[in-house]
Amino acid sequence: MSKKIEVPECPECGRGMVWTFAFPYNEYACLPCGTMDEFCCRGSRIEVDKQANERKKVRWDEELHVIAIRNGAECIRKDCEWCGKDEDRQYKFKYYLKNVKKELV
Repeated sequence: MSKKIEVPECPECGRGMVWTFAFPYNEYACLPCGTMDEFCCRGSRIEVDKQANERKKVRWDEELHVIAIRNGAECIRKDCEWCGKDEDRQYKFKYYLKNVKKELV
């Protein structure tokens, strides 16, 4: 039996968004379409599988970390394997479509 949770629906693509502190003043993100939303989301909420949502957060964790550091956050992890990638302008985002589009232009 899977557990469902309610998350904000991405206003662009309809996927479930994840909670993050990577973007200033935007606590929710949908990396594939590059959409962010604030704590009091503008759109509707949808039910998603809790485990699937947690796996999505894990898959996006590195990119969200790099984005957060680029936006001025400070890492609190010791010996962080991802710190330093924020300065690497050749860093290839796998999920963050917004930055991929910028690289193609």
